[in-house]
Amino acid sequence: MFTNISIVFGVGIACDKGGTPGFPLPEDDKERLLRTYRTILEAVPDLSKAIDNVNGQKLEEALEMVQEGVTCCRTDDCGSLKWPGLNYVLLNTSALMPSIPPTDTSKSLRGFHHPQLACLLCLHKYISEFDQSPNQYIDHILNGDLIFKVWPLLSFLYDQTKPYNLDDIQDGLFHGHVFINTSSVGASMIATKPSKNKIHSIKEVSEFTIAYAAVMAYFTLSSEEMFRKAAGGLVYRDFYCTIISLFEEKETDPWVKETLAWWNQQIYGNNSSEDLNGDLGSEEEWQAVIAQCTARRRLN
Repeated sequence: MFTNISIVFGVGIACDKGGTPGFPLPEDDKERLLRTYRTILEAVPDLSKAIDNVNGQKLEEALEMVQEGVTCCRTDDCGSLKWPGLNYVLLNTSALMPSIPPTDTSKSLRGFHHPQLACLLCLHKYISEFDQSPNQYIDHILNGDLIFKVWPLLSFLYDQTKPYNLDDIQDGLFHGHVFINTSSVGASMIATKPSKNKIHSIKEVSEFTIAYAAVMAYFTLSSEEMFRKAAGGLVYRDFYCTIISLFEEKETDPWVKETLAWWNQQIYGNNSSEDLNGDLGSEEEWQAVIAQCTARRRLN
């Protein structure tokens, strides 16, 4: 979604069997690109053979077509969610106050310009402070006093019925109502049209599904008119990649298994998958998430 396909395949072909990319590349970036490359090969079984039997120029031309397709798909998704997606923000859509007309051609009333949407975009650990003084919190955001410094654990990602749990920051994470509903719009909006899941034979949720849905949900809630690399201080690529990193231990982490199973139940109806001082999304909180993940893995 946020990667240059030519670079992915260049690094993948060079490194998949233990080679090197041939240019300086941080280890984390190499692993991310290699993981993306392998995921594409798994999704298209015959692609690996095709790569072995095509010359460099034809491969580059094919990758350019793939890159164009990726960009077009993202543009189509953003367009299809930009307006209808707002219908999935609350259990009761009419509860948006002030209301946002479905015919509104601008997103200027969204994001931190709307009190309920601002609450969903608030960092989850600050939800109590937001509830006590929403106008002050919103003013801090709009004035630039509060800035996303690392990827934020935003309220809309969480089960809104659960309070923030400092001892288990992932409690309720990725169980948000708007998050789930925005991700499944394509499956239910038009009954006579096959869903993208059916068209592409996608039968279960993955970490990539969840990360992509998070980005789309954020864009839907935000006041950004066009999809860009960043929205305010949030960099979409970092947001996307960091969510994926939480699901690395699929076989051993109980939280990963539970989260994927819950998503599959919500989308497919089965369990087939196994402080306000200018620092929003502090490095300390992110390190706490990592520490809690590590602790769970050690227990298992």
